[in-house]
Order: sequence, then structure tokens, then C-alpha cells
Amino acid sequence: MRIEVSDFGALVLAISLKDRESVSRDVVLGFDNMEAYLNTETGMGAYVGRNANRIKGACVNIEGINYTLDKNEGKNNLHSGYNRSHCEMYY
Repeated sequence: MRIEVSDFGALVLAISLKDRESVSRDVVLGFDNMEAYLNTETGMGAYVGRNANRIKGACVNIEGINYTLDKNEGKNNLHSGYNRSHCEMYY
């Protein structure tokens, strides 16, 4: 088995397995180039968004700075909100 993962949001780009005839086949549904991942809201590649899981109240404090997130699950933020293809890095 071979797994190919991008360092951009942990995109799963390929998982190659050998079939009955020992032919290696990619079994991941995805795109052929990185630009396609950037221009979609589908979540193709089962990537990890800016955050995974649920953030209560759609607000998080990191090193004394409050960040307001999308409320996409009632009052909470679930798996990065609406625009998961947009990536922002905070240092």
C-alpha cells in the first residue's frame, strides 16, 4: 500500500492498493491537481480543515487572541465552517 498526503491541510491525495492481478490502483476520489482542491467546497480528499471537531460557541482563544469562527452547526463551529477550502495560518 502507498499513501500520498499533502502538507496543505493534510489532503489525502492517493491511496494505492494492489488488486487481484497485483495491479496498483488509486482508490481515493479526488482531483488531478492542487489547484482543483483550492477551488472547491466539496471536501474532496477528506482533508482536515483549519480545525477538526466541534468548537462550542464558535469562538476560540489562542495565546490571548479571540478568533470568531463560522456558526455552521447551531451556535457552534463544526470542522472549520463553511469555506473549508480557504486556509489561514496563524503563528
